[in-house]
Formats: sequence, C-alpha cells, structure tokens
Amino acid sequence: VGKLVFRFCTSDEDMGSQQSTTSDLTPLTPEIVKGIYSPLSDAERLIAENKKREAGPDGLMVRGTNSRVAFSLPNTNRSYGLFVFIAPNSKQQFICSGNANCVKTKSTMMQEAPKCYSHKGPQIGFVLAQFTDGANKKNDVILHVIASFTFIYGDADGKQNNATRIVEYNHLHQNNSPWKLYCNECEAAKKPTPELVELEGRRRYFDDEDELMKVYAARQTTTLFQMLLYPDTTIRIICLNVMINFPNGAYKELAEEMDQYGLELRIHDKLSSSAATAINLNEDEQIPFLLRAEMGEGLGTLLSRGKELKEKVAALYFVSNPYILYAGQAISRTVHGISNLNDPVINYKNSKPSSHPDYKMVPIGLVRQEERTTEVTKIHVVLRDLRDLPCSGQSLVLV
Repeated sequence: VGKLVFRFCTSDEDMGSQQSTTSDLTPLTPEIVKGIYSPLSDAERLIAENKKREAGPDGLMVRGTNSRVAFSLPNTNRSYGLFVFIAPNSKQQFICSGNANCVKTKSTMMQEAPKCYSHKGPQIGFVLAQFTDGANKKNDVILHVIASFTFIYGDADGKQNNATRIVEYNHLHQNNSPWKLYCNECEAAKKPTPELVELEGRRRYFDDEDELMKVYAARQTTTLFQMLLYPDTTIRIICLNVMINFPNGAYKELAEEMDQYGLELRIHDKLSSSAATAINLNEDEQIPFLLRAEMGEGLGTLLSRGKELKEKVAALYFVSNPYILYAGQAISRTVHGISNLNDPVINYKNSKPSSHPDYKMVPIGLVRQEERTTEVTKIHVVLRDLRDLPCSGQSLVLV
C-alpha cells in the first residue's frame, strides 16, 4: 500500500537524476537519487486496491498531505465501484486504471475503467453529432455539438466511447450547457421532461479540424435557414446552439446539407439601377469618383484614360469569382501580377481548389491617388457586413 500511496506524493522525475551536458566537472546534477519504492507490479497494485477496499469509505491517508484515497462503492449512478482521490473541500476524482503505476486523475471520467489523458490514446480525433428532444412532439429541437478527443488507432469501440464521453461531459452534463439550460426552461414552464436523443446517422468523425468546421458550419447554417421558414412551415424549430458559424469557404458542404433537407436559395428580388440611384448615402459614405469604369473595361484601359485628368489617380476594383470577393486599389495595371506572400489574391490563386474558376478583375472607377486608401476602406466596411450574411456560401477575402 505504501508504494501506491507514495506515488500520490511524488513523480518519477522527483526520484531520478539529471545528466549534465555542459560541464565535465558536474556530470551528474544532482547525484543519482534512488526512488524509495520500485515500480508496482499488477499483483502489488491488486493487493493495495484490496487494502483500500477494506479501509471503507474513509479510505487511506496520503502521507504528507490531507488527502485520501478510497474505494467508492456502486451507487444509483453506476453499477460498479471506483477508486477515488479525495482532496479537502473538493469533489472526489477518479483514479486512472491505465497501468499499475498510474494514479493520475486529470481528464478521468466516471466509467468502469477510468483512464487519464495519457492513457486514452495518442491519436487526436474530432467528432460531430446532433441531438434532439424525444419528448417534445410539438417542436423540432436541434443541438449540434463538436468535440476533440483522444483514442488508440485501430480501437473502434474505444474511439466511439471516448468521443461519446467527451461530448456528454462538455455539452450535455455541464450546468451552463445549452442542453441543461433548455431542461431548466422546460422544468420552469412545467413542460414534459426533455429526453436526450442522438440522431442516428448524423455522427461523423474527422481527422482534420478544418474539415470538421466546414460540415459543422454547413449544418448550423442549414438549421438557420429552416428556422427562417417559420411560420410558413407546420413545425417550429428550436435550435439550442447559441452561436451560428456561417460556412465561408464551405459551399460544397452547405449544398450537400441543404440538399438533404430539400432547401435551396433563390434571388427573390434585385435592386434596379433607378432604385440604386435613388439611395441617399451620407456624405462620408460616398466615393468621389473622378471617372467611372465602362462596361467590360479593363484596369489598364481605365488607368490610361485617367491620364487625361492631369492629376495622379488610382483605380478601385473588385476581384471576384463565385467563391471570393476582394476589393482593392491600384496605381498600376500590374497589381497582383507579381508573386507576393502578403498578397491575399496571389495566395488564393496559388492555393484555390481546382473546382474554383479563375477570378476576374473588375474596375469600378478612379479616385485621387492620395485618397485611394480611404476610399477603398469604405468598400471594405460594406464587405465586412456582407461577410456575416449567409449568401450562397461565398467567402469574402478582405485586405
């Protein structure tokens, strides 16, 4: 028992020595200090655990501390007993059962064979799941959750169990989680007790966090679109997610999710030229163009026409395709023509998916060269507002 209890007071590093690589005079700093106890064998751990069982609920004191180790008997929450570490004025923590010499409690959870973070596995995975309230027959309750977890490669059951536990711990059992808050609201309103149900077929695993976020954002945005259909639909959707991630750069994932629910986006109306002209902008919102670009005119041609104005000018323009929109200013037709790691357009050109078409550069008009930064910033402000709109999954690339 002493060997096991001692491991709560010290670590392997405390019992070792440090080899010096900087001086011939001090080859060992400090001198080798041998551990008081040799490593525990499985048989010795079993003997120690039996001693803790015999000690009853109060357990055994950890020497040199005010903490105890004990065996917690089965209860209404679990049909099995667990070894726990009990510190003063804190909740009991489950002791890792990963190997005979591990007594860590970090990241352990209530399960038949608790394992600390070190023994859950070296692989990192990501999980996406969707839950609903099976007791709510009137509304469609939706909760999308994501989590990262560790697992051992090749252990499919362990992977699923680890993912389930971390999802439940992070998103379902915390007092401030959306599900708990929803349950509290139902209780206060004297509605039926919510029944947590995970939707079959909606759980997905990912090795890459970016791929996870694309599908997660697509699902959340599709749920938002469904919510916007009410009251034109018979079933009202209650989304428990507090924030919605829009699928910028995830058009494919959004289209697949919308297809699954039979949704599509259509242009309901568009602004006519006369209506656009009638819009009254504040003076500080207007761009004082010296010359407007003509339909189909290139950037170089527009800048050449600007030479007739007898003053230094700069062109404002858009770079666009169905996936990106970029607003810029230029004093030369060769803008974005030279490789520059700080140029967002060049970066996009070099890394864009093969499914993305080449972008087009569309000039808007000419402004005074010394005012070009101020005027293009006005466009950026508008684009930042548009970036937060769920408009066909378009990703807005800004300076």
